[in-house]
Amino acid sequence: MSNKNTKMSLSKATNVAEEINNIDTTEKKTNDRISAKKKNVPNSKILNLIKEQQQARRDAELKADEEAKENQRLQEESERKQQEEFVLLEKKREKKREAKKKRIQRQKQEGLYLTKEQREKHHRAQIQFESIGIHVPPRTNAQQSDIQKRILYNDFQKTNLSSITTPSTEDEDSWDENSDEENICNEDSVQTKDILRAPVICVLGHVDAGKTTILDNLRRTHVQDNEAGGITQQMGATNVPLDTIVERTKMSRKLISRQGDFMIPGLLIIDTPGHAIFQNLRSRGSSLCDLAILVVDIMNGLQAQTIESIRLLIDRQTPFIIALNKIDLLYGWKSNKEKDVESVLEEQDSFTQNHFEKRYDEIIVQFAKQGLNVALYYKNPNPNEYYSMVPTSARSGDGMGSLIAMIIETSQTNLAKHISYTNELQATVMEVKAIHGLGTTIDVALINGCLSVGDKIIVGGQEGPIVTQIRRLLIPESNQELRDTNQYENKDKVMGTCVVKIAARDLEKSLAGLPLFIARNHDEIDYFKNEIELILTTVLNSFKLKDNGVYIQASTLGSLEAFLELKVMGTCVVKIAARDLEKSLAGLPLFIARTHDEIDYFKNEIELILTTVLNSFKLKDNGVYIQASTLGSLEAFLELLKIQKIPCSGVNIGPVHRKDVLRASTQLENDIKWATILAFDVKIERDAQDYAKTMGVKIFQNDEIYNLCSMFVAYQNQLIKENQDKYRHLAVFPCKLKILPQNIFNSRDPIICGVRIEDGFIKIGTPICVLSKDICIDLGRIASIEMNHKSLDIARKGSEVCIKIVSTTNDTAKMYGRHFDKDDILMSKISRESIDIVKAYFRDELQTSDWGLIIELKKIFNIV
Repeated sequence: MSNKNTKMSLSKATNVAEEINNIDTTEKKTNDRISAKKKNVPNSKILNLIKEQQQARRDAELKADEEAKENQRLQEESERKQQEEFVLLEKKREKKREAKKKRIQRQKQEGLYLTKEQREKHHRAQIQFESIGIHVPPRTNAQQSDIQKRILYNDFQKTNLSSITTPSTEDEDSWDENSDEENICNEDSVQTKDILRAPVICVLGHVDAGKTTILDNLRRTHVQDNEAGGITQQMGATNVPLDTIVERTKMSRKLISRQGDFMIPGLLIIDTPGHAIFQNLRSRGSSLCDLAILVVDIMNGLQAQTIESIRLLIDRQTPFIIALNKIDLLYGWKSNKEKDVESVLEEQDSFTQNHFEKRYDEIIVQFAKQGLNVALYYKNPNPNEYYSMVPTSARSGDGMGSLIAMIIETSQTNLAKHISYTNELQATVMEVKAIHGLGTTIDVALINGCLSVGDKIIVGGQEGPIVTQIRRLLIPESNQELRDTNQYENKDKVMGTCVVKIAARDLEKSLAGLPLFIARNHDEIDYFKNEIELILTTVLNSFKLKDNGVYIQASTLGSLEAFLELKVMGTCVVKIAARDLEKSLAGLPLFIARTHDEIDYFKNEIELILTTVLNSFKLKDNGVYIQASTLGSLEAFLELLKIQKIPCSGVNIGPVHRKDVLRASTQLENDIKWATILAFDVKIERDAQDYAKTMGVKIFQNDEIYNLCSMFVAYQNQLIKENQDKYRHLAVFPCKLKILPQNIFNSRDPIICGVRIEDGFIKIGTPICVLSKDICIDLGRIASIEMNHKSLDIARKGSEVCIKIVSTTNDTAKMYGRHFDKDDILMSKISRESIDIVKAYFRDELQTSDWGLIIELKKIFNIV
């Protein structure tokens, strides 16, 4: 050990000696350089460079010191501001707590203070209002900030504005929780995030867009056959079980995340009416739904009720998926419902794909006009910014699996938090029915919570709240609509989400459209009775009533709203049996006469009213003849015809008689298409039918006004086509042609030459003439048109084509170079008769510029 230390000491000594020698050597060299410099003239450049380097080093040191001091100052300033903000925040919190305490004390003294239990009850009442489509106005009293309205579909993360967590924050939260006099835990509102209920799916869209047909495809039933005109008249609900979903989505399982797991027990689908007059029922349906299917007819795009449904969904913040329905109507469509619709589209012919792309692009533009971004579900760049569109065909089944898969995926991802099952009861009475063997029952949409046999329920009634006990719970068979099936399954207990039929006593006067409550004790019975009365009073008071008017009675809130929206004239629900009522008219007032003078007076009143009403309609000289069953339906029909731009020349109410046919026959002098009677929801007398055949008057009869209009439009198009075929040889279309002198193939009959179409267009059979030296020379008719050795039927302005002109007279054949030359303009030979025929039957084939050319040719040929 000592030897090792000795060696280390010697080594260190040696190193020190070497360093001393190096220093001595360096000093010696330095002294030699200095002595040498002293002998020579000093180098000023080197001295200046050394000074600059020293100055730069000093500047850098000063700058570093200044930056360090500035950073320290900024840090101290930041800490001081944070401390001031913290103190200010504490003062504000303390001030807020003091103000809140004083406000609560003042409210307690005035008797206006709401406890936590009362606030929770108010919150539940708000939810029930929302579930039946009633908007609750915000509170205007001092407790407005204490009551918060539930926000639907708020899945965005909220940013924490304050990152400072202090004991005072926790104290404030605990103070808010304990500030009420009563602290009651509401066990009914416990939410289970691990269990998802069946989402409520609402189907919306325009009339005849295929909404109910889509549901029929899901259920494989034919509910729509029972609807008047194929249009849903009430809200129907359908339970779709999980096994049906699994079977229908087998070809589109890749769209469902988590390896195609199904976390929901099924679907509850509500079919909404499509009529504009059922707007309130449609609004009520959408207030119950979690996710909507917006059905769009790919052939017609966005229509009136489609746009209304979009507005409704946006206003209620309801997410939706677009079903681009009726793709089977695309030209050349080849169906394959066993494959994903994306694959089916790829297998279509090119012209079918082009047709689809054209319709799809037009619909994208229509949605853009409504302020919405849409994209096909398999091309959606961002589902949070673009609504997904699924091409479907409810008739052939194409795309239905993809549509269901998109519903499942959206429900299990974006809506998972919203459709988490909760024990808090949320149920709405949808319909009241009398069932043989069960008595009066109510159909209930159970969204959350559970119902059991023996539960005491409170529902709204015509004479006030009804308290009764559940005797039986009945659910329809799977994939059956509640309002249509007669086969039910008894249950002791049902849990949301589903549709259930409840059998109980005293339901004869219950009202549909109101919530259903369960009471466990007398206090809750009294409370929920007050809730029902409050809801019903609020709804009835929301209607704008007049001092003078009729009294309206309806079975449900929805039908009452629709009744008031239509402004239908009527009385209370009274059925009158009497003689000679076969030809009575609906929509007119009823009078009671006690004397002969009153009989004569009221007869004159009825005649005056009927004459005044019929004369009030704005009729045209030329138009169809309208027959309807009531004044209300007549007004609605005329309004629809106005939208369809179909003129009306006469109207009447009641069955179609011989005199009505005689009035309609006067239009035969003008145009045969106007000699038509459109009979809406009325009978046609036998003698009127026979007389119509004799006179040549066409009668269309239907119970659905939309179909009636479609029938007339189809008849009108048929007449136009027949007239076009009849008069096509007399129709002369305008054209001006420039001769191409380098392309004269035959100068004598038949003249074959190349021309450039300067204006208008040419067709085979067009008579051609030329003005040469102010003389009109008839050359003949165009027998053929060719371009690039291909035959054409028509050629338009700007085209260069070869035409063959064949003479149609026995006169001397005209010759190019003798009777006309390259400087002359060839024109179509129009006449007064040809102009009238084109106006009457071929107006749609002419563009605006073509009509301008006709006016020019009229002046050339001096046509009056």
